[in-house]
Amino acid sequence: MWLRRNKGSLPRNRRMRRTKPSPISGPRKSCMKRQSLTSTLRFANFNKQKIPYDQKLEAKTKREQKDLAAKYAAVLQTRKSLSDGDSYYLGMLHYLAGNGDGALPAMRRYLSGKASGEDAQLARAVVVLYTTRQGLVPEAERAVAAYAQNQPQNLTEWFGMETLITEALQKEGLRRPAKSFAGDAQSCEAGSR
Repeated sequence: MWLRRNKGSLPRNRRMRRTKPSPISGPRKSCMKRQSLTSTLRFANFNKQKIPYDQKLEAKTKREQKDLAAKYAAVLQTRKSLSDGDSYYLGMLHYLAGNGDGALPAMRRYLSGKASGEDAQLARAVVVLYTTRQGLVPEAERAVAAYAQNQPQNLTEWFGMETLITEALQKEGLRRPAKSFAGDAQSCEAGSR
């Protein structure tokens, strides 16, 4: 209350100036949310304006989202020390930008800490995606095994990770033993009831 009444009494050079915040001035989590919300709001605005679906417009919007994610990731990566949570958001920004070379090390760092919950499970899925692309199947299999031992579990996500591993092995000309995915899936389904 006092500040409002006496706002004009501060010397001109001591008044707070409004400055445009840096793109990543707040918590890293809000940066990622802001980045993903941008395209969601843009698509909602297109619907509100009744703009008909246009493949070029969608591609442009998604390209802008990737560019924004890459920009935020570059800014965040310049920070000297990142917490485990910051590593997760850095990895997700790299993932959204389509940069596996940045996403994989960030997710590895995040998972090397005390990662748990939904973020950790999503990080494991990102690890599987990029390790299978690089032919690092044993690391992908360890990530899937960790996924199986933690919660929450999503059968579609789990099946997708198993499929990526199988496809990577087929590219290498190897066969994967028909192991216990069916049993693991049943235990996951039983646990979700």
